[in-house]
Amino acid sequence: MEEKVRSHLIEYCNRFQWGTDEDTLIEVMRESKRIYREEVSQHRWYNRYQYVVEVDGMLIRYFDVECTGDTDLSDFDIDPSTICEMKPVEKTVTVYEEVRR
Repeated sequence: MEEKVRSHLIEYCNRFQWGTDEDTLIEVMRESKRIYREEVSQHRWYNRYQYVVEVDGMLIRYFDVECTGDTDLSDFDIDPSTICEMKPVEKTVTVYEEVRR
């Protein structure tokens, strides 16, 4: 973890009298407002994602995995409750890049 990010997270946690160990800092990131998610790799049992979250004004990137649960046959069925009408909507795409020093 970059020191600038660590310091920012520790300062944020101190305001709420939360712990400042690495596990708590990671939990704070995971629970923060997610503003970007990009799948970076696919594997049989999990997919790896890049996330960008906002913690007290700072944008922070991290990578995490989500289990695909592909051993459950229900993953291959269509859930009828998810079928709905859609419409095209134009959106601006914002891409986040690492700050180079």
